[in-house]
Amino acid sequence: MVTVDANAPPPMVPSPASDANSAPPLGGYEQRTSEGIPIGGGEWSAEEAKRIVLGDFNRAASDRATNYETKWQNAASIYAAVRNGEKYWDGSRTPRANMHIWHAFTQVNALRPQLIDAICGADLDFDVEAASSGTTITQLHQVRALMQDQLKSLGGMVKFQSFRSCVDRMTEDGVVLGNGIWEWGWDGPRTEMAINWQRMVEPEVAMGEHPMLPGVQIPMHTGRTVSYAKQFYKPETVSQFFLDPVDLMDFYIDPNCRSTNPQQAGFTIRRKMMTIAELASYRGQDGFDIPHDVTLYRLSQQKTFTDGDTTRQAIQSYRGVNYQPGQDQSVDPRLARVEVLRYWQRDHHVWLIGREHVARNMPNQYQAMPFLNWCYVNALGSFYGYSIPELLESGQKLKKTLIDGRLDELNLILHPPFITKLGMARTQSKMKLRPGANWEAEDPSKDVVRLEMGNVTQQAFTEVQIVENNDQKVTGITDLAVLGSPSSGGNSANRTATGVQAQTNASNTRVHGLVANIEDQTLSPMLTQLWQLICMFMDPQQILTILGPDGQNFQVDPVDILNADPKFKLKTANNMKMRAAMQGGGLQTLTQYVLNPEIITAMGEQQQKTLDIEQFTEFYLDVYNVKAFNLFRPMTPQEMQAQQQRSQQAGQEKMALQQQRLGAMSQDAHERDETQIIVATLNALAQIGALNEVLGIARDAEIKASQILEGQ
Repeated sequence: MVTVDANAPPPMVPSPASDANSAPPLGGYEQRTSEGIPIGGGEWSAEEAKRIVLGDFNRAASDRATNYETKWQNAASIYAAVRNGEKYWDGSRTPRANMHIWHAFTQVNALRPQLIDAICGADLDFDVEAASSGTTITQLHQVRALMQDQLKSLGGMVKFQSFRSCVDRMTEDGVVLGNGIWEWGWDGPRTEMAINWQRMVEPEVAMGEHPMLPGVQIPMHTGRTVSYAKQFYKPETVSQFFLDPVDLMDFYIDPNCRSTNPQQAGFTIRRKMMTIAELASYRGQDGFDIPHDVTLYRLSQQKTFTDGDTTRQAIQSYRGVNYQPGQDQSVDPRLARVEVLRYWQRDHHVWLIGREHVARNMPNQYQAMPFLNWCYVNALGSFYGYSIPELLESGQKLKKTLIDGRLDELNLILHPPFITKLGMARTQSKMKLRPGANWEAEDPSKDVVRLEMGNVTQQAFTEVQIVENNDQKVTGITDLAVLGSPSSGGNSANRTATGVQAQTNASNTRVHGLVANIEDQTLSPMLTQLWQLICMFMDPQQILTILGPDGQNFQVDPVDILNADPKFKLKTANNMKMRAAMQGGGLQTLTQYVLNPEIITAMGEQQQKTLDIEQFTEFYLDVYNVKAFNLFRPMTPQEMQAQQQRSQQAGQEKMALQQQRLGAMSQDAHERDETQIIVATLNALAQIGALNEVLGIARDAEIKASQILEGQ
């Protein structure tokens, strides 16, 4: 029987005769490079895979060490406000001012909460639309429910890893180091034993005397039952999407990649320190060749220190932490860590353990690089982007120089040097200014002279404000709009609500742009890839049971999922813009509009529509990023009866008021008619002179005649 070592190199035999016009074979053997790697591609042997992985890893690591490792260390030092040791006055051990200036730290941690809340909120908000005419609404609802169910737990074998924690880590690395990277993939299908409990009911049995054999005790049924809980293990199939944040120090990419999209790279490598127990869990699985634990333990004692470990160690040292990334901190040998290089090409996937053993050499089942990358600011023609500390480095150093210089000058003003007479007996400790000090001098006005210092840096904080304003223009993170505090030097735009709103809108626009970039570079590709993985790994024969958003279980037919043709539309950036506009005063205007009685009446009469209170409440809560809940509940029968009674009472009161009003109007009309009759009667009597006789008043003709007689 002949055995073949999977990790052994292939035999090097001369190649057969080829076309005369083809390129000559390299070295007279198969067409291979000087490293022994075949040019034609195809499947790799274990030795070929090992050579390719180590060769590409060394070149990518060399490119990083030359161009980016120092940049990351410097960015981390700026973020941690490193002081670079103590400073002393020349020729003495008197310390000088050496402040921690948390300029970049403040900007980073003012921005990150906005990004995280905008992306996550209560849940990742996206719509599923039909990409073709054959997809139904039911299929789209099922696709969205299935994808939301997959996003509830993203850790794979790592428990309790939520989508929010992944976003938190990505934004941290992105704004501090320039790149935030996720690895995506599919965990399973694999079997796990789940613990279940079941209530068991059995007849009660007690010991009793045998009816035929006196003195003999036998078990007998009492006629009652007993219940107890029984634990049992049930196998469950785990098959789910996972999302894992990648430490930038452990990520290596093709140096020829000049795009922020990992899909345009020739290869990607993730270096991961895995414990022996973790590697042993893959032993026996299809496609894995995990060596014995003894071999793994030997490899764990031969760790290779990389430039990424040096950067990681330096970053921890900025906080005063002595971190040794190559040292195992557990005495348990199964927790000893082994270096695993996980190598990806579009059509190959290799695991190299301890740079010696090829544990996996398979085709890439995803047919894509399983990584997503977000840059805070893209750098032209580079995979690695700019970070906030990198952009604010000069500003933070200038700010520190100005503040330290101002404090040094204040120290000299408060504790000035003295000029003393030559030969005067004195010591430095006695010359210190303090309450109750006693100095001896023959002529104090001449023997001891205080050296007055100038106030050169009195405008230092004005200059600091100029630096801060300039850096706020770079990042878009302003004091008032994002940090929540006014500028120290004052800002005339803060005097009016319009000026404050203009500044807030400007800062929000910058943040909206960052959120939109996160959507395009990470979230949208993640949803697309999640959908493709679901179609790839879902069992079409198994009906799925999913917990819906309302807490109710419903079943999903895999056939409907596989026949669907969806496309995904994220609403994160748009929702952020809408919330900013509504919180800036738009919500009050909209509320006044929809609750206007005239608008409600017109909508009912013209279009037969009315306001949906439930939808309006949900919209109102969403503006403030609060999970929707129902503020109204169905009325009880007692409340409905009380409501009817109040309605009837209101109708009766209205009817009584109407009757009272009609009675008053009738009385007024009656009195008005009587008045008209009296006026008409008086007018008639006045015309015939009867009214004058009744009242004893002479008529106009009589008065005129008497006046004529008196004149004669």
